Amino acid sequence: MVAKQYTDLKVYQIDKNFYELSEFNENEKIINFIINYHKTNFKSIHRVESSTEEYTLNGIKYNLYSFTEGEKSSVWTNYFPKSLSKENDFVTKSTSFVLFCIVEENIFCVIGGKGISVIKRYLNPTFGLDIYERIANPMTDTVQEMESRGISGKLTSEQVIYRTEQRLQDILSIGRLLKRVSITLSQEILDSIFDFLDFDDLENKSVEIGSAFSLKTKLTFQQLHILLEKLNEISKFENRTSISRFERIRDEPFINQTLIPTLLGKLRDEAVNLSNPQGRYSLPFDIDFLHPNKLNKFYECETYKLFFKGKQNGFYETSNRFNLFKEGLKGIYEQVSPSDPFSFNSILLGVRVKGYKNGELLTDAPFISHLTCELTLMKTSYFKIDNLWYIVKGDFINSISSTCIELISRDLVSPNPLELEWNRTTQNEGDYNLSYENLKNYFVFDKVIFQNIELCDILYVSNNTLYVIHVKEGFDAKIRDLTNQISISSRRLWNDLKSDKSYLKGIYDRYNDMKRNHKNISWIDFEMLFTTKEIRYVLAFTSSFKGKSFFENYEIHKSNIAKFSIINIISEQSESYPVNFAEIKYI
Repeated sequence: MVAKQYTDLKVYQIDKNFYELSEFNENEKIINFIINYHKTNFKSIHRVESSTEEYTLNGIKYNLYSFTEGEKSSVWTNYFPKSLSKENDFVTKSTSFVLFCIVEENIFCVIGGKGISVIKRYLNPTFGLDIYERIANPMTDTVQEMESRGISGKLTSEQVIYRTEQRLQDILSIGRLLKRVSITLSQEILDSIFDFLDFDDLENKSVEIGSAFSLKTKLTFQQLHILLEKLNEISKFENRTSISRFERIRDEPFINQTLIPTLLGKLRDEAVNLSNPQGRYSLPFDIDFLHPNKLNKFYECETYKLFFKGKQNGFYETSNRFNLFKEGLKGIYEQVSPSDPFSFNSILLGVRVKGYKNGELLTDAPFISHLTCELTLMKTSYFKIDNLWYIVKGDFINSISSTCIELISRDLVSPNPLELEWNRTTQNEGDYNLSYENLKNYFVFDKVIFQNIELCDILYVSNNTLYVIHVKEGFDAKIRDLTNQISISSRRLWNDLKSDKSYLKGIYDRYNDMKRNHKNISWIDFEMLFTTKEIRYVLAFTSSFKGKSFFENYEIHKSNIAKFSIINIISEQSESYPVNFAEIKYI
């Protein structure tokens, strides 16, 4: 009897350092915890039945957890006349599973159906990439498809399919993190590692790597068993070939004993400063505050709430996501004694941020997971991006610093459309934008939102060009958020002008509805601004230091996240609206 074969089997790995699992010292206990969590929290409108079976083969212990949702009526239930269907109930059941595979210290998983719902919370998000780095040869490995993103946010995710062979080394960008890639396996790798597979001559000999490791070929259970043994062996290889200038830090003791305590110390200092701004004793902490996985949904939220651990009622609520970081730290600091940093850390680590739209929960994650920041220890830069830690290699820091200033200098708007000075003492960002409200050829669209997207802060009309201007105070990690806003706005406008212009009409109507609006412009004239003039987006910012020009004091602006975000937005916008820059005088 020929063993059944299945294609597209993906192998995942449980991250045993995940905080809920780290207390367990046995793999079986970890698996039982994951299964019990799923049984308690899995939501279905149908009855769910589950079972667990165990099996051991040549040192690998298998634990099969399956669950069946039923009974669901088929779409054919009410289609036929009752006289035809009375002998058939047309009831269907949906079965899903997770096959947990204990191979020495590793827990690998294979899933089917909705099995991902069981393990998603506990996955090593870079397992497939980690395995590949131990067998990679970027100079010769060829790429079929690649999805990557820059450190400036999830919106910069880019997926490319290559029609001709491309060497991995030739297509890697210095500042992009690989999310998923399909690689053609070299004959050397096939012969030395995957020699147990029988590829047909015409078969696609490739592997897809990302959070999972997936050989794109049919596998029997016996071949899957051998693959698990091979993956366990590869995971022990000490030599790695990094495929990004950003190298993920996997030293958990260093993260837990050095990086996280340093971050918590920075956050406590910032909380002290925010609670007593006149007595500030350190520079503001350079951070960006966004959901680590659901960036689009985070932007769409209408209301945000902060919750202490175990509490049903939030301690802070706002419609302005920019207030979350500062007000969150102040709220935490109010709960502790100034002389008790340990209580501050404990409370902060338990705080969650929840985002809502129309009363529906869209996003939910720990406060600290929303932070993107850079820490410098012993003259080495460490980046916290999407809740993972990275270190950069080579001359990356110097490279992005010089490239950033070159790009900004090259693409400065001339003459500068924002010539009014920004008085730090008397004006916030909203006040500064409104200072252009009564000037000729300026329209202030700050806080004018339609479909949860803000077109811009200020619209400036020149003879031949329409400047869509986004404004930010300071040149720090918040520039990352500004580039994300430009990316969202420009993509929506680009698509809208090629279709029914419903978004633009919505923005126009919202603008006219605002009480502050004193400028009369017809819809026809407003529409013509976007159809008859060249559209250019402008990223406008101030120096981070009062009274000091950004260009004359570039070397004291240390935010590498801001610098790379500038580089990345230029690359992103190369096929749509160009991006220019403007410095606002900061007094």
